Amino acid sequence: MNSNKEENICNSLINIEGIPTSPGCYVFYDDKKKVIYVGKANNLKARIRSYLQNTDTRFHIRFLISKAKNIDYIVTNTEREALLLENTLIKQYKPRYNIRLKDDKNYLSLRINPSEEFPRLTFTRKPKKDNAIYFGPFHSSSTIRETYKQLHFIVPLRRCSDNNFRNRTRPCLYFELGTCLAPCVNLISKKEYSELIQQAILLLQGKTDILEKELLQQIKRLSEELKFEQAGIIRDRLLALRKIMEPQKTFLFNQSHSIDVWGIYISDNHLIIYILFYKGGKLIGSRRFSLNIPLEIPLNEYLGSLILDTYTQKLSIPEEILIPVDIEEFESLTELLILKTGKKVVISCPKRGSKEELIKLACKNAESRFLEEKELQTNKGIVLQEIQKFLHLPRIPKRIECFDASTYQGDSTVVGMVVFENGTPYKSHYRKFSIKKQTIHDDYYALKEAITRRFSDLTDMPFPDLLLIDGGKGQLNIALSTINDLNLSNISCVGIAKARNKPSRTKTIPTQDRFFIPNRSNPILIHTKNNPALLLLQQIRDEAHRFAIKYQRSKKLKTDLISDIKIPGIGKKKLERILSKVKSIDNLKNSTIEQLLSINGIGKILANKIIHYFHNK
Repeated sequence: MNSNKEENICNSLINIEGIPTSPGCYVFYDDKKKVIYVGKANNLKARIRSYLQNTDTRFHIRFLISKAKNIDYIVTNTEREALLLENTLIKQYKPRYNIRLKDDKNYLSLRINPSEEFPRLTFTRKPKKDNAIYFGPFHSSSTIRETYKQLHFIVPLRRCSDNNFRNRTRPCLYFELGTCLAPCVNLISKKEYSELIQQAILLLQGKTDILEKELLQQIKRLSEELKFEQAGIIRDRLLALRKIMEPQKTFLFNQSHSIDVWGIYISDNHLIIYILFYKGGKLIGSRRFSLNIPLEIPLNEYLGSLILDTYTQKLSIPEEILIPVDIEEFESLTELLILKTGKKVVISCPKRGSKEELIKLACKNAESRFLEEKELQTNKGIVLQEIQKFLHLPRIPKRIECFDASTYQGDSTVVGMVVFENGTPYKSHYRKFSIKKQTIHDDYYALKEAITRRFSDLTDMPFPDLLLIDGGKGQLNIALSTINDLNLSNISCVGIAKARNKPSRTKTIPTQDRFFIPNRSNPILIHTKNNPALLLLQQIRDEAHRFAIKYQRSKKLKTDLISDIKIPGIGKKKLERILSKVKSIDNLKNSTIEQLLSINGIGKILANKIIHYFHNK
């Protein structure tokens, strides 16, 4: 990098001598004024100066300077504020050269609201600020679902929805199985049910010793009252509790608190983080995160931000976190996590002893998962090469976009677009298109509009190597004419028609899935039933169909719900506009006068009408 270019960058927005030595964040912009990288520093002046001098030969600095056209900075009062601000800016701008976390699992929490008359446990992915108690997020979806199932053998709470609960006239099957005490038909009092709720909370909080004592006391009391049958039921619940709380074989050491152990493995600009979760000296679960690293940035420069993002957005905060490398932000990061959880949190990088051995174990798991993932990607690469070969594509279809139209009784036509990259669903790039001009059963027009909008409006997404259309020759021709009109004739396009039963004089003959390609009259067939290339293309087609159907149904349901709402003075269009502000009908039901008045076009009279309408309902 020559010095003249560096001076131009420096003089464009930054006067080095005027930069304070305070903590803060710095932002790199490209020639289109788009944010491409966000970083933090304890000393802004020293950090930005290091980026603009020839003396620093680190690859990532030279790389960023070659891409950046402008640099700006934001001063904060403390290092802790800089860490929080960096986290916020990365989420807001999604810079290209900042790392992005990809998780291999979904997060579930359990929710229970003790203020309800007869509460029940439900699953949720987005805890809210309400009167409910949340447990989680849990490290494994299968584990929490099994816990939910086992919990009802110990604490027989109701499982039915609120609507079923209100309308039920006799006990359900769960009552016969002994895993529900039928509060729906008043076979248990509110006071007794409230005691069950407290027992469930104790169990989910891990206070099983307290719960065990309570159950033993109940057994003793019922026995003294000669209620042996009821005592036997409580005994069975106690045995179920002891069974699921049997000690595990995988022990840590004599530690009673919760510990998360981070393991890391880096290779080929790809990083795997593997976290082992210990509680009460026992291994209770694990979690893998995958990250793409476009720059050779030293790990300790962004590990603090990673930890903050992971524990504020995804995982519950333990009492101790072990990491494999030292980081700059030990103190400020610890303060932030303590403020978040309200309890003592320790972050450390052990260099010896049993805790170091745990980190080595976590790192070994991270390496193993990386090699497993690499082998899987290699196999998928071979499958994509097979697809290229039999569909006669000019290049390997690393990115495949599939479109499918869905219509309900000639109304509410929608198109779903799904994206697969390297043979894997890329759900953040999925898109839904509500067709503006509704025509009866005109899938052709729907496809034309959706494809036009995709390549006209979504220009920030990369173009596909293969455009897969759910349909036959007619749908393919519409797609081809549309991309030709958009001057995108270099995009490969293929139609996939589902297998169907072909009648003959004597019997019905099942056909195969057919693939239509441009400039060929006859379809291409794959005769091997379990061919991996065929299975992948069918998976993509079926995913597009599922996605379109789901969107079409949700849209139809929303339309039906809106048509059922009859508030004087509010027509359909106004109601839709209000719902676009509050996001859902449930939010509208629970809105306060102040929240409604903040919406443009709603005065005090209309706000009161909305409140009274849902109150009377």
